[in-house]
Amino acid sequence: MRLKFINSNFITLFIKLNLLNKPFSKFAVFLFFIFLSKWGQVFSQASFTTSPASINNTLTLCSGSQILFTNSTAGNVNTINWIFPGGNPSNANTTGPHIVTFSNPGTYVISLSVNGGVASTMQVVILASSTSSNLNILLDNGC
Repeated sequence: MRLKFINSNFITLFIKLNLLNKPFSKFAVFLFFIFLSKWGQVFSQASFTTSPASINNTLTLCSGSQILFTNSTAGNVNTINWIFPGGNPSNANTTGPHIVTFSNPGTYVISLSVNGGVASTMQVVILASSTSSNLNILLDNGC
């Protein structure tokens, strides 16, 4: 039995089993599937939701807005890593949920990874606030 792990955008597992003329081959396959079931729990695909809800994996809000990020990863989560660039807080290593405030306009990619597996990401676009304190001009960006 040979295992080959390749990591690109998705983790791909190639399995080549050579069961002919090998003693204990059925036992080896049995052990492999026990290993694979445990491995599948360790490398869960991260998943999360937001409130307000994102549309097409993008959320557009005004500066000063708060977003509630909730982990929705299936299976056992042993380690967790949130990254909120441009947000306060900017990261977290607990399940949450987390309330994050975005004060500065910009485009940010939020990331959640669990158990060292493939991260789940989404884009947050923060628009400038609706008025300027000096000019009192309303911007045409919906804020």
